[in-house]
Amino acid sequence: MYPNYYSFWGGGIEFGETPEAAMLREMREELAYVPKGYECLGTFLTPGAVKTVFYGRVEKQIIDALKVYEGQCGVWLDEETLLQQPNIILQDKCIIKNVMRKIMDEDRRGFGAAA
Repeated sequence: MYPNYYSFWGGGIEFGETPEAAMLREMREELAYVPKGYECLGTFLTPGAVKTVFYGRVEKQIIDALKVYEGQCGVWLDEETLLQQPNIILQDKCIIKNVMRKIMDEDRRGFGAAA
């Protein structure tokens, strides 16, 4: 939809599908990966799309092994690098800022702590 721009992984919700089921299907299709732990961080209205964003932590060795099966390419970026990228859809940058605030709040409360 936006050649040469980065956006969230994902796609449309099929008839009768929940946002969560769509996220899981899209992750399987685009990355051949099924996340184990995640939560919904919210639904965001952007020009041309409604985006339901899920968040989960992924270990580095999993990230290093992932391959992109749809789209031009994929990259994993930290917050600072991500927000400085000129070729990220502007609406997604706004969502990312909101999501990062929620993640930082959850980190302070202990979300995702490993045993």
